[in-house]
Amino acid sequence: MSMLRTVSVSVVAVTIALAAACTGSTTVEPTAPSPAPAPAPAPPANITITITAAGVTPKSVTVPHGGTITYVNNDTVAHFPASNPHPVHTDCPDIIAGSIAPGQTKTTSALNVARTCGYHDHNNPTTDALKGTVTVQ
Repeated sequence: MSMLRTVSVSVVAVTIALAAACTGSTTVEPTAPSPAPAPAPAPPANITITITAAGVTPKSVTVPHGGTITYVNNDTVAHFPASNPHPVHTDCPDIIAGSIAPGQTKTTSALNVARTCGYHDHNNPTTDALKGTVTVQ
């Protein structure tokens, strides 16, 4: 009987030891920090072409895919930026702004077709100072 008592006491002692070990503090393994979210893409560029009595500035521009062109008329007469060839304007119809009164601005829709096009003032198609080039990337 004493052997049974010794085994019982031993089982109780082991159970108590295991219970004590399970209720102690636990170690939490550190986790790697989450990667930072990717930055939002930059909005497409808006390129400005200024029109004065002296002509257009800049004469050549490069517009990223999805960008726009804003024409600013700082002259005292109306201007009509349009793509080549005159008078049909079919090379890059997206760069056509229509007539812009003195002191006014007009912005194209998003330019999404990669190409290079000449442009001119429809009202003054032979004036070299009012001609330029647009490259859409």
